[in-house]
Amino acid sequence: MLAKVPSLITPALYQMIYNAGHGSTIVIVDAFFPAHSQSLPVVEVPNVDIATILDVLLPYCPPDHVGGAPFYMMAVDGTAKPSPEIMARYQAAIDRHWSGCEIAPMPRFDFYTHTKNSFGIIKTTDETAWANISMRIGVPGARASR
Repeated sequence: MLAKVPSLITPALYQMIYNAGHGSTIVIVDAFFPAHSQSLPVVEVPNVDIATILDVLLPYCPPDHVGGAPFYMMAVDGTAKPSPEIMARYQAAIDRHWSGCEIAPMPRFDFYTHTKNSFGIIKTTDETAWANISMRIGVPGARASR
């Protein structure tokens, strides 16, 4: 048993982030995302929204700033931007742990391709449409702006 690890970090979720390593991308998706059709490991975390999962994981997963944005969010279909309300919630969670990390938008079908190249998927039961976000894990202490 590990002490001080939030209960939302299940053994399967802990194993995924532990094995990911720096430079790996983990995608956190809503209930509508076709996670199991991506041929990737999927960890399901029920009864929680994506912003909460971000808030719980970020103390243990420093963002990787090498080679582009550490966070990408799926744009609302037919637009070039994610939902401003959802993006603001995610940005607040990120800022609580790692200041100076912005979320870059990504068109829907580019996000699907981006997901196929990721390490794994965390599937939530969040029913907020267009709420999917990816995070690339960095090296602890490499750019700690906490």
